[in-house]
Amino acid sequence: SFLDSRHEINDATMTFTATKKSPSATTLIVILLIAFYLVVSSDQIALSLWKRALEPRDSSSSSSRRQRWLSFMQDPQTIVQKEIPIDAAVTDDINLFEKYWHSEWKQKLCPNQRPSTREYHKLAQLAKRALNITSNVGPAGSISFNTGEFYPGINRYKYVSTTDNKTRSYDYVTIWKCGNNQIRFWSKKLFQQANPRGVKADCTVTAVRDPISHFLSGYNEIEQRWLAEPSEVGYKDFPILYRQTTGQKLKFTKQEVGSKLRFETFLIDMFDNSATRHWMFSHVYPMSRVLGRYKLTGYLPTIQNLTHDWPRFLGNNCPGMTDLITSSSMEVIGQHNSSNDPHGTYHASKEVWRDQGPFARALCLMHAIDYACWDDLSHGIPLFCQNVYSSPSFAQAMGY
Repeated sequence: SFLDSRHEINDATMTFTATKKSPSATTLIVILLIAFYLVVSSDQIALSLWKRALEPRDSSSSSSRRQRWLSFMQDPQTIVQKEIPIDAAVTDDINLFEKYWHSEWKQKLCPNQRPSTREYHKLAQLAKRALNITSNVGPAGSISFNTGEFYPGINRYKYVSTTDNKTRSYDYVTIWKCGNNQIRFWSKKLFQQANPRGVKADCTVTAVRDPISHFLSGYNEIEQRWLAEPSEVGYKDFPILYRQTTGQKLKFTKQEVGSKLRFETFLIDMFDNSATRHWMFSHVYPMSRVLGRYKLTGYLPTIQNLTHDWPRFLGNNCPGMTDLITSSSMEVIGQHNSSNDPHGTYHASKEVWRDQGPFARALCLMHAIDYACWDDLSHGIPLFCQNVYSSPSFAQAMGY
């Protein structure tokens, strides 16, 4: 019957199970050899696919496929961190910058001449990866575009002159380390300083410089005031209480003064240390933050020849100012002690930039928005930064 047959099958199965022998050593060796062969074969296949992805193709479609393969197989952090030129990583996409910077990316980074806080957070994360920073103190410590942290310390001064019953005035928006003191001292000699809200200005202007040069100069200024003796100007800008408490967290201050390592550590502190929220660190804040608060009618794109260029710039950009300022010379005044680089900190920071390693790449990423907003800079965007902006990681952040 059906039940009897089922019992016979069960009995046979139990008998086979009871008499089954364990696999021999030879069998185990054969199994291991087969497994090893499968692993090696899979690696060779993957390597073959990788080489094919890197082989040059004539068509644009194959180039697009290779780009997608690179983005999938290689984490963006790897390309940013490599100690090789970025164009060596993706040779046929070095023109990404030329293709998309002016047509798309610049507008995305600085829409309608206002810095994008959203895009800055993306770029800050890329910069942190380049520096192997994994903590989450914030997108960039004190250089934070978060609401309420991006705009403090931006001052606007109004200067008024009344001649022949005609009142002319202009608003000057300050950017530290961009000839701020010299412009203000000269303006107060030629005009009357007035309440910024009292009279409608004929123009609103400022002066800028290369963004990375601005950051290096700002770092030097911070160092000068941190290293100042109690009797020197600038010492009190870092109060004793801060120096003895929060300031002790600043890792860069533990490194040798004037060394490249000290500047590199400073850069890491800016991304990874809440102690850099002290107002003095706004010397290195992005210059484009002023555009989020004020609408400019013009800006001087360089301060290399400020004594000559500022009066002329003001006359060309502010109606009715020409007759007031063409005969007025501008003296070199208001310079800080840091201009002489007494501690060698400025020189060290420039050396780090010239190395064009991961710290230089981080500087490019930090200032992409500045380069997008200030598009009339006298020297344009450094070639090294153009290479950084052509990397797959940057393109991915831009949604490419």
